[in-house]
Amino acid sequence: MPPQFESDTRRPPVTIILPTYNEERHIDACLASVVAQTYGTANLEVLIADGRSKDRTRELASAWSDRLPGLKVLDNPKRHQATGLNIALAAASNDLIVRLDAHCSYAADYVERCIDALERTDATVVGGPMRPEGETPFAEGVAVATTTPIGVGPGRFHYSEVEEWVDTVFLGSFRRSDILALGGYDDRRIRPAGEDHELNFRITKNGGKILLDPTIRSVYHPRSTPRSLWTQYHNYGQGKVSTLRKHHALPVWRPLAPALFVLGLLLGPLWWQFDSTRRAFIGALLVYGAVVAITALVKSRFRFGLALRAVAAIVVMHLSYGLGFLRGLGRNLLRRKEQ
Repeated sequence: MPPQFESDTRRPPVTIILPTYNEERHIDACLASVVAQTYGTANLEVLIADGRSKDRTRELASAWSDRLPGLKVLDNPKRHQATGLNIALAAASNDLIVRLDAHCSYAADYVERCIDALERTDATVVGGPMRPEGETPFAEGVAVATTTPIGVGPGRFHYSEVEEWVDTVFLGSFRRSDILALGGYDDRRIRPAGEDHELNFRITKNGGKILLDPTIRSVYHPRSTPRSLWTQYHNYGQGKVSTLRKHHALPVWRPLAPALFVLGLLLGPLWWQFDSTRRAFIGALLVYGAVVAITALVKSRFRFGLALRAVAAIVVMHLSYGLGFLRGLGRNLLRRKEQ
């Protein structure tokens, strides 16, 4: 659909906020889907907060200014995603905000659906489910892994096909005034990759509501290598600990599962000392392996190569998340001792 530069005054103006860092592989597809929005590009202000990318992200993003008249590239010297989001919020001209991610492309009615859901409900935040599509063979395995409860837990935004109230959503749309009243994204106490969940936790603690609307559609492109997936989920684990440290609670307790799994593995030499604990340890590993393998095989529709990659992705996600969580706990304990 060609861009619509003529403003539709029946629609309130919207600001899109988009943090980036080294996203030259994805930024063009992301912004192409923004240009195609049925909401009309003249109704959109697009603020890209770039963390001083070392690749061509800024150059490629700036090239879209003729098709997105409201596009601005802002500087994010700290590089943290939460800082970039706050910079974009501070610069936003509009109260209605749609938060995007460069690793995604968006349905043509994405913005329209977000604003509709905000205006017809009393939700503080609205968003859609995460729908992954891999761009490499390994990323295809990650996509399978992130659509299974054994891979990423029971979070509703991974699977839901019905509109419902939830504890968090993928990305999200909201009113700028509501988020600024809560202090914006926490870029001081919350580690990178934990800012969205922590903000949603604060929203619900303060009486706000979060709506998952499956008609808000996007495609997420998972990490394409084991190393990048490891880094991502390791950061997620540490991010959850920073939320725990700040609030002395977690939105949900599912993050403990991978941490306990990794702790059990680290204590393997202890379990090995006695026959009963050795048998229990081996049995637990066999059960874990069987559940992961069967789940991956079924979700991959019995494509064995894809199933193997999904198994690898699940193991990487569990180990890196669990280690990140334990590392964050250890750092927190050391900090307390030093005080």
